[in-house]
Amino acid sequence: MISSSLLISIKDNQANQTKEETTKYLWDKGLLSAEIKDDKVIRRYVYLDIMPVAFLDYGYDSKGKLNETKVYSIHTDHLGTPKAITNDKQETVWQIDLDTFGETKQIQAKTITDPNTNTQRPFEFNLRFAGQYFDQESGYHYNYHRYYDPKVGRYLTSDPIGLVGGLNSYGYAYNRPYEFIDPLGLLVVAKFDIGTNLLTMTDKDTLKTVTIGNVFTGGNVHYGTIQLRGDSKQIPIPVGKYYITNNPNPKKGQERWYGLLAIDGRIDDFTANPTLHSRLGIGRGGFRLHPGRVSHGCVTVGTNTDHGKADWDLVDNLLKNTKTSNVLYDEPEYAKKPDWWLVLYGEIEIINSRPWANTKWDKPVGR
Repeated sequence: MISSSLLISIKDNQANQTKEETTKYLWDKGLLSAEIKDDKVIRRYVYLDIMPVAFLDYGYDSKGKLNETKVYSIHTDHLGTPKAITNDKQETVWQIDLDTFGETKQIQAKTITDPNTNTQRPFEFNLRFAGQYFDQESGYHYNYHRYYDPKVGRYLTSDPIGLVGGLNSYGYAYNRPYEFIDPLGLLVVAKFDIGTNLLTMTDKDTLKTVTIGNVFTGGNVHYGTIQLRGDSKQIPIPVGKYYITNNPNPKKGQERWYGLLAIDGRIDDFTANPTLHSRLGIGRGGFRLHPGRVSHGCVTVGTNTDHGKADWDLVDNLLKNTKTSNVLYDEPEYAKKPDWWLVLYGEIEIINSRPWANTKWDKPVGR
């Protein structure tokens, strides 16, 4: 199913004559599916999930009949950025060297015969970071929802949801493109206030927002009351920012839970914030976003009431139906079979507007 298409006019000046060609780019769920010229498909892309793995180039005779098909393999880095192209003879026909934020440092391209014009030209390939297409005329990368400038490592336009996504609404993939990708230029953002028990979550793709109030961390729900305790394992999650991922180490009954991985310089299941007391930060881990009645530091949606269960469904459905990315996962100490690639749903910021209530309080559950 083709979700959208973009028309771009390309003008080639030769011998004082102007030849105008129109190329149509067909996008399927945020990924470039095909390129079309003169109502004929000239290139079609093949993906494994969101990672490009191959493409086919088509050649036509003077009557418009297909007479040639060439298959090429795409070789990517760990985040799915194309680094080299080989033909069916395993010969390298294209190779690129990019800097950290995607600016081209060098391209090596083999001279080939164009299957449609029979002219000699360097091999061309314009996919860059996941979901990005290099626009030769502007030098920018088209990222489906907006344009990205690799020279400065920023988008040209602000995030569609404004400051809800953070103060830097022009940044790409948390300004860490060596670890993350953002194929649509959009990710989920959330904020949880420990002091008010409010969780707000926004899908930056659809702009849908969910706000619920029966959420807690470190404690339990007893007879409709959230009880926060500063002893045992029922200690609140440290304030800060966390990536929302699929559960990296699910146990039985935790398949619908989501991982909360601290943004601390290492993508694993532990916190490493030296400014936090060890009891609250260093050495703790395994934080999750889940429904339930008890929290050992997880962000927990209280499900002791019918509306609590409905609230969890709102959160779960928003995350399940959003556009996602991927993140490379460092093995936690306790995981025997880690999933090295995790699904990245977005980011959540944990704040506390009532820090004086960190040790103990009783609070009725409410919206």
